[in-house]
Amino acid sequence: MQGIRVNDTIYVSGPGSHDEKGLLVGKSDMETQLRQTYINAAKVLQQFGATMNNVLKEEVFVTDMNSALVVAAEVRADVYLGKPLVASTIVQVDRLISPELLVQVKLTAKVHGQ
Repeated sequence: MQGIRVNDTIYVSGPGSHDEKGLLVGKSDMETQLRQTYINAAKVLQQFGATMNNVLKEEVFVTDMNSALVVAAEVRADVYLGKPLVASTIVQVDRLISPELLVQVKLTAKVHGQ
């Protein structure tokens, strides 16, 4: 997981569904992995004084589109506290950095006056 802030824009890339010890959370479970991925992304944003409410754009990379589409709307509604007002792209890929990883996200967020 990594993030960088340039002026009022925060770029977050690579969060996957790992815990604080680097262990995979939710093996073979798209919903659990998606939720943990957003938790990890929120932690990166927090380092820059931002929350998920500051996110303007997300790119979600999944290894199984069908599984992702079943859970994505509900998970995103929970993460973004209702109807997400986020430009979102979801893409299926053959494989992520770890074969057991089902999802990763890239986020772009804006903070003002900080």
